[in-house]
Amino acid sequence: MFLTLMQVLGPFLIAGLGSMGTGLLLDVVKDWHNFENIDSLITLVPTLLGLKGNLEMTVTARLCTASNLGILDDHSVLLRFLRDDLLLTQFQATIVSLLASVLTLLIQGIKDPEQITVANCIVVISSAVVTAAIACLFLGCLMTLVVYLSRKARINPDNVCAPLAASLGDISTLGIFAYTSFYLYLLKDHLYIPILLAIVFMCLCPMWGRLAWQSPEVRIHLQQGWLPILLAMCISLGAGYILDIASKNLEAAAAFVPVVSGICGNLLVILVCRMTTVLRRQVRLGEGRQLIADIRNDHPFSCRGKPSALKSSFRVLAALPFSHIIFSFTIAYLTKGVDATWVFMAVFLLFVFIHGLIMLLMTRETVLRLWQWGVDPDVASIPILTAVADLTGGAFTCIIFVVLYSLHDSSVTMAADPMTGSDALLATVGLNSTTMVY
Repeated sequence: MFLTLMQVLGPFLIAGLGSMGTGLLLDVVKDWHNFENIDSLITLVPTLLGLKGNLEMTVTARLCTASNLGILDDHSVLLRFLRDDLLLTQFQATIVSLLASVLTLLIQGIKDPEQITVANCIVVISSAVVTAAIACLFLGCLMTLVVYLSRKARINPDNVCAPLAASLGDISTLGIFAYTSFYLYLLKDHLYIPILLAIVFMCLCPMWGRLAWQSPEVRIHLQQGWLPILLAMCISLGAGYILDIASKNLEAAAAFVPVVSGICGNLLVILVCRMTTVLRRQVRLGEGRQLIADIRNDHPFSCRGKPSALKSSFRVLAALPFSHIIFSFTIAYLTKGVDATWVFMAVFLLFVFIHGLIMLLMTRETVLRLWQWGVDPDVASIPILTAVADLTGGAFTCIIFVVLYSLHDSSVTMAADPMTGSDALLATVGLNSTTMVY
């Protein structure tokens, strides 16, 4: 069990560094001209990061399960999995990024019609499509390599791949999106270039889908995977508007959002991978009522009971505050608008622990119910759960800063146009409901 815990903690801390880097990068790029002049770009950040996470985590979970069952020991099978996964992610990423950018622009048009110009729309759509395609290609190849090396090193890929995919995926996707949108924004007087880029990827999309459909293993993702991904996209839009509010009204809060959301997302994906592997080894999909009852009734933090192999993910939750101490101190040191006082650390660690516990309990119940219903959790659970983690992580981060501001703690400052603590709370917490109304 100690070895398992170490296998989880190592990549978990690396993933935390990646999430911290994403937050610091976001704190820098949000002041670039393209993000300042086109609000839809900052709103799209959680959606694109979530889309990357949803697709890559789903594929990673499938690769980890296949690796643990010994299916990928044959190199030809491994290469076939890589080809099929790249076709699947490119096809889904292109479609969902296009839908997400259009929906974001429609909502932005309702909020601020002056922002909706032909040039802005083309920059947003082309940036989203190009970023999704490049990020999925890079991450698909990288995670297949990590799964292969983990198997060779006799390390459980469930413990390694998901956190690495999350951390490297977030910071690489944000970097690609920031620079892509920056240069396409500079080319807004030459719109034929971003238009041509978007058309090329959209023309390739049907070919990717046709080739992916020929694989029986991928076909189930194309049949069952759309609803979770589209629901996750809608949830991520809510996370985007929370991030927009945080960046405008709560100084430095935007830098903490990827850390709170990302680390929690890493934990829940580890739990999904481990639960799916345990269930597949013992029962068939849709069966195993007694095993499911044992897992559901067993205390997640105890060391007794048959399903104790799943509990390492919950026990890692105990290390969550310690990792956040490192990350929060670093972010506070490198960003303006926040100081790591004792009051700040106490409030911050309390809320992130509560957030992590809620999400892990929700994850366990979601996986068990999907298995009972005969729905593959690798396909259906990860997109929705990671999107909910992004949404609630952003909300919890804003609540942390609002609470500290309401307490008149010296650790935080408001942005340029300060609100009262109650006004900030209403503007931030009320964002989710207003977003859903749109």
